Amino acid sequence: MDEQKFREQLHHAAETRLSGLQGDPWLAQRVMAQAKEEARVKKKLSVALILLLIFLVLTVTAIAVSILSGFRFTGQEETGSPVGCTAMDNVLYYMTVEGLCAWEMESQEQTTLVSGESLAAEGISIQTLLFHDQHLMLLDQQEKKLWTYREDALQLLLDYRGTEMDLSDARFADPVFQDGYLLLRVIKKGETDESAVVCKVDVTNGALESLPVPAALELTAYQPGKLLVLQRDLEAQEDRLLVIDTDAGNVLEQIYVTPVLGMEGIAYAQDTLCAMVNGELCRWNGSDWTALASYAPQHLSYYYAILDGGYVSVSHEGIQYVPLDEQTEVTTLTIRGYRASDDVDHNYQLAYPGVAVQRHQEADMSIQDVREAIESGDTTDLFHVKLDADVLALIDEGWVAPLSSSCALLADAEEMLPQIAAGIFVHDELYAVPSELLVTVWSARKGTLVPRTMEELLEQHLKWNESGDDAFYVAQGYAPQEWQKEDYARYLLKTYLAQMGRTGEAFDGEMFARMLKLLTEAAFQHAPGTPGNSVLFSDMFLSLQGKREDDLEADRVTVLPPAIGSDASPTVQGRLHVYLLNPNSQHKEAAIAYLEYVAAYRSAHTQALLKPESAQPALHAGVEAWIEDIITQQRAMDAEEGIETDEAALAERVEAIKAMPESWEVTETALEMYREEIVPSIDLMLRPLMASSASQAGKEYDILLQNVMSCLNGQITIDECVQNMDELLESLMPI
Repeated sequence: MDEQKFREQLHHAAETRLSGLQGDPWLAQRVMAQAKEEARVKKKLSVALILLLIFLVLTVTAIAVSILSGFRFTGQEETGSPVGCTAMDNVLYYMTVEGLCAWEMESQEQTTLVSGESLAAEGISIQTLLFHDQHLMLLDQQEKKLWTYREDALQLLLDYRGTEMDLSDARFADPVFQDGYLLLRVIKKGETDESAVVCKVDVTNGALESLPVPAALELTAYQPGKLLVLQRDLEAQEDRLLVIDTDAGNVLEQIYVTPVLGMEGIAYAQDTLCAMVNGELCRWNGSDWTALASYAPQHLSYYYAILDGGYVSVSHEGIQYVPLDEQTEVTTLTIRGYRASDDVDHNYQLAYPGVAVQRHQEADMSIQDVREAIESGDTTDLFHVKLDADVLALIDEGWVAPLSSSCALLADAEEMLPQIAAGIFVHDELYAVPSELLVTVWSARKGTLVPRTMEELLEQHLKWNESGDDAFYVAQGYAPQEWQKEDYARYLLKTYLAQMGRTGEAFDGEMFARMLKLLTEAAFQHAPGTPGNSVLFSDMFLSLQGKREDDLEADRVTVLPPAIGSDASPTVQGRLHVYLLNPNSQHKEAAIAYLEYVAAYRSAHTQALLKPESAQPALHAGVEAWIEDIITQQRAMDAEEGIETDEAALAERVEAIKAMPESWEVTETALEMYREEIVPSIDLMLRPLMASSASQAGKEYDILLQNVMSCLNGQITIDECVQNMDELLESLMPI
């Protein structure tokens, strides 16, 4: 295998490892076997192999078996790193570096059915998905083969190269064998799960038929002739659990509807239907969901099942079992609000046996909802919210419990950016613990003349539109659509309000009127461009991570958003998520312990954004341990061959790993840029007119925006607009 091929495999492994997925575990075994058979005189691993192995070793921080009143989590020390998964006859089947494995739920023991060496010899790759009919079946997307495991042996069922199933521009997910057919989600390359369609495959000949089921997020086997589909409607911002006819694909029943991200982890067996609904483990009673005693699942779980009277979730970190009829008393710590972006809930309950974390995911939860919950006596322990003026008002009115009794939390808060400290300390008391900071920047093509002001931005936009180039000049970063007048109006208003908060300048200043004039005269009629080819992307979340040379973002650079005027400083919007302690909490001690855990175990990336002055460049979590494993493997191989390890060469290979940009969670260059260029301009938008409540239809910010739009649409003059703005500002609220 040549160096280039190794590097391609490495890039794949890096991508999947760093996103919580697993790279090709058989590649290392095939390489090692080949080295032993063909080149035993070769005493040293190649640089490429050393680089590859970094992403193939097991995560060092594996969590051992945790048992509490029926709740169990079995980590990588016992299971390896499971990939691909299916459940049959109360047995869980999955792939690890050891091979094709079976996990007996009752005995909690793993059995290797087919060794990794045997799978590698057959060419079976990491792209393999598991499913079953009466027998275990393997779908290898890389080699385009279907296998069955029966009579203790692998048998080739179908080589589907050249059949309808051979889709070069798509990948498969969630294989389910139902009613004599393989049903799976098909996702085109470069697209997201929201674009997936459901297809039905004849496993005897590879014949494939698309079913009219768009935007499928999960597939689950159900009753004869029926398939459960979790579907996402982005336009309606809804997730729907549907029952689909497996023959024609038509919808037979809509079981339940939640807001987007409100449901996941659908599992069905033995007439029992369970799911995670708004963060709670629930069982379907025929008309509604019944909440069950619950533990937080792993953040990156990819498979769910009902086995041995419990709800099972599987991630690459291990297997979690939650009994469906839990009787033992445990302390349940409840959290409402934003979803956690890491595994803090899961890890906390493992670190604190006797505590179960239950998070009700309510991304649309307003501070008014929090206020009403506290006023009504709701005993939710913690609220996870975006920090804004509404939160500060809630604290100021005495509706949030202080946290200054914790020395650990005080020490953590004192290291934060001044902008953050100003928001989480009220009247010299600590009231909030940050979980993450999202810093909104812009990105530009390399070599682009970046506009420093909104005036330059408009001038460049109009020139670009007139050029006929098939590109957008500026587009929304996460929903690539070219900016129109309303986008400019929103940016002008929000940035000007932020600037006013710093300078005290009113709307009647010359610059605001000038911006209105430019926008009024601007023409936006032009042919649609190509969003992915935009010159500028707005509203991008800053990343301090290293990028591969062929990364899609590698040809772009981070830039500051344009200021309103040449004398003004840029405004970099920061969105800070924080935890608040409910004064009604019945578990304040456990809640504070949870917050201390949050503060102690943030990712290096999050800590660097929150505390840049004390931050240091950091490799991705576990890389140092992976390097140590590589060193150990090299020395062991040399010992087996009876030779002395070339320590200088080994050190060189380690440095080659560290030289890879993608190895770094926080790079030195990015950290320096953040400290010097971004941090001084960060604004958490904590003024009342920027609160979430002010942006609602008919509220303060919305009224100001509508006045600006009336001007841009020619309904009022610029002078009238400016006069209205100052009058509205005075009547609505102070800055």
